Amino acid sequence: MEAETQVSAPRTDDPPRTFRLDKRVSPETVAELVAAYVGGTPTPELCKRYNISEGGILKLLKEQGVAMRRQGLSASQIDQAVRLYADGNSLRAISAQLGSSSSTVRDALLARGVTMRPARK
Repeated sequence: MEAETQVSAPRTDDPPRTFRLDKRVSPETVAELVAAYVGGTPTPELCKRYNISEGGILKLLKEQGVAMRRQGLSASQIDQAVRLYADGNSLRAISAQLGSSSSTVRDALLARGVTMRPARK
């Protein structure tokens, strides 16, 4: 006797995922996002708030004609980064804690004279 192969029906209780930003972010949400960014909200916070990648946030802002800002770290954040790096934390971990990019943390540490460790493989 041959075994019957059973095929499951696709799940219908989950809504289909939409990946295109213009399809999943309403114009009202984009306007809120732009206002928050222009008001000084850091990009990592916007990513969390709207569940959109940093690239997606920057794309939406660019499409809206918003001028990008380059935000460095405050003196106290740099002090904290120096301590964390000296304690063995990675640039990635420090940047996540400070809500900044790894390159911004690295640049700030180098400006303070911190010697970078070799990258882990």
